[in-house]
Amino acid sequence: MLSVAPIYQSDGKGASPGTLIVGQVLDAAWLQKFLTYSQPTTKLKIFSLQGQPVVASHSDLKLDVWEANHFSTEVLPKIRQGQSVYRIEPQSGLNTVYAPLMSSNRPVAIAKIQIVSGYFSQALTALSQLLWGGLGLATLLSIAIAHFLAKQISQPIKQLAERSQTLAAGDLSSPIPGMTAGGEIGQLACSYQEMAGSLKTLINDLEHRVTERTEELELARQTLEERVQERTEEVRQQHQQLQQAHDELQRLNTEVTAKAEQLSIALRNLQKAQAQLIQTEKMSSLGQLVAGVAHEINNPINFIYGNLPYISRYSRDLLDLVQQYTQRYGHDPEIQQRKDAIEFNFITTDLPKILTSMETGADRIRQIILSLRNFSRLDEAEMKPANLHEGIDSTLLILQHRLNEEAHNLDSIQVIKQYGPLPPVECYPRQLNQVFMNLLSNAIDALESCSRADKQIVIQTQMCPDNQVQVSIRDNGPGIPSEIQEKLFDPFFTTKPVGKGTGLGLTVAYQILERHQGEIHIISAPGAGTEVTIDLPQAATSLPIAV
Repeated sequence: MLSVAPIYQSDGKGASPGTLIVGQVLDAAWLQKFLTYSQPTTKLKIFSLQGQPVVASHSDLKLDVWEANHFSTEVLPKIRQGQSVYRIEPQSGLNTVYAPLMSSNRPVAIAKIQIVSGYFSQALTALSQLLWGGLGLATLLSIAIAHFLAKQISQPIKQLAERSQTLAAGDLSSPIPGMTAGGEIGQLACSYQEMAGSLKTLINDLEHRVTERTEELELARQTLEERVQERTEEVRQQHQQLQQAHDELQRLNTEVTAKAEQLSIALRNLQKAQAQLIQTEKMSSLGQLVAGVAHEINNPINFIYGNLPYISRYSRDLLDLVQQYTQRYGHDPEIQQRKDAIEFNFITTDLPKILTSMETGADRIRQIILSLRNFSRLDEAEMKPANLHEGIDSTLLILQHRLNEEAHNLDSIQVIKQYGPLPPVECYPRQLNQVFMNLLSNAIDALESCSRADKQIVIQTQMCPDNQVQVSIRDNGPGIPSEIQEKLFDPFFTTKPVGKGTGLGLTVAYQILERHQGEIHIISAPGAGTEVTIDLPQAATSLPIAV
């Protein structure tokens, strides 16, 4: 291996007078000398860049099996790039390194170094033994030094700790041990001594202040007791005044409550009186009108009804006469033609039917007039025995036009009467008829507002124990919501549209039944219909005068 370098003057100036050439022969002897500084099992071999062994530290210059197969493909490319290649052989325990030998930053040869891996294990074991021995020696030395230092430091600290306990117990006069020891322990002892002096001064000052504050508190306590007694007396007097004011307020509140209750009762009575007066005037006017109309209609209908038998007899006589005449002169063509033109045979059969229909209609008009007179009962201002069934029937006859409304494309309402045997009842008939009218009208209104086809009103009467007469009017309409049932008897309360109800029907009915010493009960639920039950004594006592 040669190394060439130019030779310059000492000042570095001028041309180079020559060239220095230094060389070293890399043979087996030099390699053995080089390996004397390494582990004895280390092997060194030099390769050319063509992969041929040049010299070795041992006699074997041949390529091994791995080098013969991989040297040109895996080692030479990396060496030419200036990189080293490492190979480990676990079976043989060899670690191989291929490193480039550089000259002017270019590889000129390849050095192969093989080291037995066991050498590293031996070195690691020796190093571990050395480290553990040094660590044990250092530990023993540290323990000895620590024991010596602890003995030198703990004694003064123990004395300071004992003196701290006496300080906590209140001994502030005894000197602090260790002040002359020097170092941190001496400084700590001096600090303890200064603290003890400061605490003693502070405690003396606090004792003086506590004495002063105790005297001030005693004076304040005496003053406070006097003020508390004064305030207690003032509070007692104010409490008495408040109690008197509270009693007066309760008395006034009681009076106001009583007045308010009286006003409420008066208002309810006024509303009842107003409702009763309105309904009474209305029914009185209606009764007078009905009585007048019934009287005016009754006279001409009596004429008609009275003459109908004569018309019936006269018509039969005329028909008999015509029949006899026909039998005798019936062959006359002109007479026969006239009979056919007027449909004589049809007249003969239809005229009796017409007269019967007229008689039935006239009789119905008379019944309606009688029902109107029974309903108004203007001639009955006093209590008298009355047939309740007649009053109910009269009311139904008046409402017949609302029960059968096929002409107005409305479903008719079926009335089912379940009358039981009833004795005459002591009452004001006109007023009870008014109750029946109001209850039946409400039932009809409810049924007209629902869409079911089988509309029914069931009227049931029966005699109950204790001489009580019961009338029940039940419909299968939509029912009454629970929140409305509480207001049914309030004056002027109505759920009907404007112009269809005044809200006085049930109120007046309640007052009339109350006057008769009777009761009214309403049982209803949405979708289940409504049942109104009236309970009346058969013979009421101490009835007030009817209005």
